[in-house]
Amino acid sequence: MTIEERPVAAALGASILASIAFAVAFALHAGDGWLGATAAIACAGICIALGYWGLRLAPQTQVTEPRESFASEAGDDVVPPVSRGGLLWLLGAACAALGIAAIFPLRSLGPRGDAMGLRSRWRAGMRLVDPDGRPLDASSLNVDAVVTAFPEGFIGDEASQVVLVRVPERLIAYSKVCTHAGCPVAIYRAKERELVCPCHQSVFDVLDGGRVLAGPAPRALPQLPINTASDGGIVAAGDFDARVGPDDWDAT
Repeated sequence: MTIEERPVAAALGASILASIAFAVAFALHAGDGWLGATAAIACAGICIALGYWGLRLAPQTQVTEPRESFASEAGDDVVPPVSRGGLLWLLGAACAALGIAAIFPLRSLGPRGDAMGLRSRWRAGMRLVDPDGRPLDASSLNVDAVVTAFPEGFIGDEASQVVLVRVPERLIAYSKVCTHAGCPVAIYRAKERELVCPCHQSVFDVLDGGRVLAGPAPRALPQLPINTASDGGIVAAGDFDARVGPDDWDAT
């Protein structure tokens, strides 16, 4: 690889790493900042590589060879083509990595249809922890605070993720899996005390058992019964009060 080809290789390599980081961040429910940054780097790396390739590596002049001219038998007049095979492989890998990374968010827009997604890990006495594994404390949550929580020891389990909301009188926890198509219910309207699914705009009433207020969701969000332990930690009092996920997911 020549010195001029190295910037292209570096840009494509950065794109591949950013695509991998995007997939990992999405799987671990990282914040939108991480998802946006990694997606931007992945796309920018490919664009920069193609732009540099076109400006610096592709021939910039037109060469005309008369038809009556023939190379000698020894091949002295033949100019060997420059091989870009390594860069082409990198470009293909970068595009493939970006395509695979895009599958992760696209999967959340439709039904999963897998039975494993319906099996909650919640049991009475299990602590609620944040995505980093830190136990949640009731006294540290202000009114209208919203936290994604998991059962301790099962961080990242999709069927067990809950949205924990502090309202003036109490803490309430609902399944984060929308009952319409399985998307994550990720928006909280504090003034209206409503949870909203961003995929198809289903709206759920936080103060009325997760009742459906608008949108295509066929039923309320499953609610997780919770208690406050003597040390201030938040623990489950049992499993969800209804089956997690859309009705057309196979529970067998």
